[in-house]
Amino acid sequence: MLNDKLFKLPAVNTVLMVTHQVVIQAITGRSVPSGGGVIYTPAQAHSTDLTF
Repeated sequence: MLNDKLFKLPAVNTVLMVTHQVVIQAITGRSVPSGGGVIYTPAQAHSTDLTF
């Protein structure tokens, strides 16, 4: 369901994901530490770790 919403976003959008580690990993394949985040561009299936 979340994948469907992400892939329906316009291609120019980048998504900042702040959620549970399990959800981020399921969408991006990245393991995120507690308090971490991911910047995700669905159209290119590209993700980058975000550190605060």
